[in-house]
Amino acid sequence: MKSIFLPIVLTACTSEEKENNTSESVDNVLEEEETLHCVSGGTAEAEANGWRVEGSRYSLYTETSKAEAEEMSKMIESSFSALEEWFQDAPQSTESLVVDVYQSDSAWADAILADGLDVPYGAGGYYHPATQKAYLYLQPTRYYTRQLLIHEVIHQFHDLIRVSDRELPSWYVEGIAEYLSMYDWDGSCIRLGRLPLITQEDMPLRALQESGELSLSNHFQQDESVSRPLEWAIFRYFDIHYPVEWDQFRYRMDEGEENAMQIFEDVFEDSLDTFEPPLVSWLEEEQQPFIATYLEWSHIDSEHIEGWSDVFSIAPLKWGADEFSVHVSSLDPTWNGGVLLSFDDTSNWSALVVSEDGALQTFEVTQGSALWWDQGSVSSSESGYSISVVPENGAMRVIINQDELVFPIAFQPLTGLALNGSAVQFSEIRWTVP
Repeated sequence: MKSIFLPIVLTACTSEEKENNTSESVDNVLEEEETLHCVSGGTAEAEANGWRVEGSRYSLYTETSKAEAEEMSKMIESSFSALEEWFQDAPQSTESLVVDVYQSDSAWADAILADGLDVPYGAGGYYHPATQKAYLYLQPTRYYTRQLLIHEVIHQFHDLIRVSDRELPSWYVEGIAEYLSMYDWDGSCIRLGRLPLITQEDMPLRALQESGELSLSNHFQQDESVSRPLEWAIFRYFDIHYPVEWDQFRYRMDEGEENAMQIFEDVFEDSLDTFEPPLVSWLEEEQQPFIATYLEWSHIDSEHIEGWSDVFSIAPLKWGADEFSVHVSSLDPTWNGGVLLSFDDTSNWSALVVSEDGALQTFEVTQGSALWWDQGSVSSSESGYSISVVPENGAMRVIINQDELVFPIAFQPLTGLALNGSAVQFSEIRWTVP
């Protein structure tokens, strides 16, 4: 038995149980009519402090690695196709759209000042119609940096297709960008307007926490952004549940009509206020299922998360599960990944991890102090390990490939994902709930 102290940091967790099951409960299962948008990017060439990538639609400058510059190029070229489908329109300019990604906020601010604009201090990204350029700088996580990239590209795209010169309300333009910029990306194809399995920012939880202050009539009468999380929720709710009416509403807004509340009630033939209770009720269920600890956890699609960390990191489910299953495999030559066995809070939990050669270890953290035990091994598998977890009478029954084990647990039988000092792929993520 070995001991080590692990500093654990975890964001707040909601305790509500879900009535629906598996990852379908977050409305992320690909419907037949949904389209994957897959467009190749350009080849990066060295420029200044970074890379210039010329694609079919975008001229992208990034102060990242060359590989990330080319990945971002593929993402925004694919996003252009997705945005063209959603807006049913596209910018008509034959010139490339310009997007700049800087390493720091100071480099970002200098670039904006150099273009003769005022810097919106406190922001992470910026689009201005005068230059028709999108500017942003790198954020703490990979997913959020790429989400911000798509967010600013959406502002750019939206501005360039509008017929009217009228300045649109900030809550409206930010709602579009917040909603669509949540994405699935598998390295080749993108889908926009998704509900991630996990993000450090957890926009759905923030929206739920603010939902008691929701007033649609007040929101629709404002010129400024009232709440980014609520604006995300408003756009996602109406785009999913009332796509035809919401398209008509957006069309009239983009054409320059000024009274958003009147437009809405003309189109929907009902009062705005009548939609508040069902929206809030829907939002209670429309939540990310996992909570991130440390960096880095990155949503890929509705059954796939990547995680990497220099320390032990966990991603608990927000609710209990009758059964939880996942396939863990390598992003590194050597790795340790697996599942939570039990979880009370950030300082009290236990987990099981398997290494690339099949070695098993359990970790138990009590009041922030960690112990771990070697638990033998299972047959090694180059393709990774399929793990299922079922709570049973104060223990967890675990099946790893064909091997079955039982582990007593000291805390609540809440499960989730776990990794130790490595990079791991978690795929085929599924669960059933009470």
